[in-house]
Amino acid sequence: MSRLSGHVSQVLSVSCLALSLLTLGHTRAFAGTDDWAPATVSVALQAESIELPFSFSGLRSGVLHPGIEAGVEWELWGRGMWHLGWGAQFGYYFHEDLQHGAYLVPALAGEARATGGLVGRADVGLGALHTWSEPEAFELQADGTYEPSTDWGRVRLMPRAGVGAGWAFEQSDRPPVEVFLRYTVFFEIPFSPPNDIPAMFHTLTQVGVRFGWPGSGG
Repeated sequence: MSRLSGHVSQVLSVSCLALSLLTLGHTRAFAGTDDWAPATVSVALQAESIELPFSFSGLRSGVLHPGIEAGVEWELWGRGMWHLGWGAQFGYYFHEDLQHGAYLVPALAGEARATGGLVGRADVGLGALHTWSEPEAFELQADGTYEPSTDWGRVRLMPRAGVGAGWAFEQSDRPPVEVFLRYTVFFEIPFSPPNDIPAMFHTLTQVGVRFGWPGSGG
């Protein structure tokens, strides 16, 4: 059963990844119009953890699990201070003695933009996570010995949800620039099918900056 669930998860993950790429490509094809031009592009440094709310032990020891994330977003709807957007995040993290992770997650985001520059945000998404074991991998040989082996990694489902706050600096002659702090929880499904571990949660604490896409009008 665990092996079957692992195969099903991989099929769903690859399908989700393909759908993400097709959706983003279809959306980008409309970039010549004001309605579909990408509104923002963002980049963030992040610290990953498998502790809640984040890695207190890492803060005490000075060992953090670093990563980086980039994102693009299109505005779907806006009225007054309320805005709804659709986009994707592309990211990577390194967790010492556990794994490397790279992901693509399409997400739906809602924002409240107050007068003066304060921005509140919440987003949810479902995408694909590809992980590789961080420790060196070994394979059991016929003679009972172990030899180093190549770990090509594995694809997992990655549902995620996050909240954040930022401050947008208005500019008279160009789109605003926003500095933000975000906190995201995501699940790696399944985590270890051979050991019947169905899921592992992770957190991402991010500090980043978001720019208006050139030509989008902000």
